[in-house]
Amino acid sequence: MSNDADGGARQVAMVGCDEAQTRAWGQRLRLMGCTPVSFDCSADFLHAATHGTTHFDLLLVVLKDEGTWPLLTSMCQALRVPIFLVANALQRELLAEVLSAAEPESKGPGIDFAVLPVDDFEVELRVREAL
Repeated sequence: MSNDADGGARQVAMVGCDEAQTRAWGQRLRLMGCTPVSFDCSADFLHAATHGTTHFDLLLVVLKDEGTWPLLTSMCQALRVPIFLVANALQRELLAEVLSAAEPESKGPGIDFAVLPVDDFEVELRVREAL
């Protein structure tokens, strides 16, 4: 995990991003006044969110084929953290599974998604909407 945390900035957890995404999206988030906090995997994020003192305002996650999605979405709903999912077109079934597990009728924060390729401008729009 690399933590760029500044004082009062909005904290955006970034999970599963490759180096280029971390660099480009992280820079865009900093320009928006947010503090990106990068995690290698969802387990690292879950540990930080439940055992750390940092409150995350958004989870930006690149969808991987992991078994932690039910726990991740449930925990984000309980902590009232919106999720912005990024998936590739070949992951439609997994994306549908994740979105259906999110209980759309719940009153908690939502899940937004985009399909790769996603440019920096779209990331910024989605993040602004979620925050």
